[in-house]
Amino acid sequence: QKSMDLQKAAMQEDIPAWREGRAKIVESFGERVIDQSFARTFDSLVTASGALELRVVNMERESGYITASGTPLPPDVLEPMQMDAFWAKCEAMGYDPADFEPGSGNSVNVDSYHTLILYQNKTVTFTFSLVKQKEEQTKVKARASGINYPPILAEMYKALWREMDRQLYMDKQLD
Repeated sequence: QKSMDLQKAAMQEDIPAWREGRAKIVESFGERVIDQSFARTFDSLVTASGALELRVVNMERESGYITASGTPLPPDVLEPMQMDAFWAKCEAMGYDPADFEPGSGNSVNVDSYHTLILYQNKTVTFTFSLVKQKEEQTKVKARASGINYPPILAEMYKALWREMDRQLYMDKQLD
């Protein structure tokens, strides 16, 4: 029974506390005003997406809309966080982590449920909306879907903005 309950917990889409945490992260990290022209910002964002190994699925310069899929975090950063997400989800669902230790007598295969968590966090889609504020100022809104665990979302935003800053700097040096 415990194995079936854990499977349901692992497959549950969301946890209310995580939803609130994600909302706060989006509020904190989800948009920036960049002191560059719209064209420079748009081009830099497309290039930064590629550098992060995000696949640009759709882009329209006139509307300032870009969608990309993938994850901007390398596996050595993402996978430990996904395991943390797995354990946090188990605890949020009322399971004692000690129940999953080897030799605890439970027939729970943690690896198979961890794989479910890994899969849930692999399908990430970013949506970017760029709006020209002034001649040399552009507002960028970034939204991510497919990320349940708030610390992973925060790290993805940090990686995105770091790469965007790097790309803007490099593009400016080419002028």
